[in-house]
Amino acid sequence: MKNWMFIINNENWEIVKKTNIIGSNYKSKIDKINKGDRIIVYIKMPLCEVVGFFVVLSKYEESSNLFNNGVYAYRLKLKPIKKLEKPIDFRKLVNKMKFINNKSKWNLHLFGARGIKELSNVDFNLLFNQ
Repeated sequence: MKNWMFIINNENWEIVKKTNIIGSNYKSKIDKINKGDRIIVYIKMPLCEVVGFFVVLSKYEESSNLFNNGVYAYRLKLKPIKKLEKPIDFRKLVNKMKFINNKSKWNLHLFGARGIKELSNVDFNLLFNQ
């Protein structure tokens, strides 16, 4: 089991919440994700919030226009494992996150990830237990 952070915008978060589906344009990224892997959804700037935790049920390819700013044809069907009543402010946890080496330029660790970043169990649990 692996842990992944999906970096999306607020409009697509609303779609993920309603459908329990998330997607990417990068097949090579989705190919690394398997059933049972855990997903964290992070809303990018300006919010910088973790908003949900899911487990992957399946993956598939679909070209319908589900999302607001792209097709994201490589998709994952998700099952919620923790719904947050109040989002987690990611900025407050930057100094504790193991995958962020340069704490002063922490957002660069997310931007180069093509919307999907693999996380260690330590980082996943730090966020999950907030």
